[in-house]
Amino acid sequence: MFLSSVGFSVVMMSIWPYLQKIDPTADTSFLGWVIASYSLGQMVASPIFGLWSNYRPRKEPLIVSILISVAANCLYAYLHIPASHNKYYMLVARGLLGIGAAVVRSYTAGATSLQERTSSMANISMC
Repeated sequence: MFLSSVGFSVVMMSIWPYLQKIDPTADTSFLGWVIASYSLGQMVASPIFGLWSNYRPRKEPLIVSILISVAANCLYAYLHIPASHNKYYMLVARGLLGIGAAVVRSYTAGATSLQERTSSMANISMC
């Protein structure tokens, strides 16, 4: 989660200049959607990964989330290559990155008791 949070923070600073470079038609309203897509992806995927972890070994969703994160970061890195619709690819890349980061929160929720959960989630966010 620490590496994911560092990546999130580093990329967050570059989103607006990168978005303007790949698609000059993008406005600040679209920037808001790009930034929100990470959290939306995490919100949607956390219960899915949590349910998956309840019925299968925890290793499976962890591996899938890592693969999704790698694919999303590669997509983000090469956004400048397609000839059109680049801003939408950025939106997808950020959403997929949120999906990839969701497994850590679902794992923490499943691995802690109710008394430990609040402080554990706070520590993850602090990372």
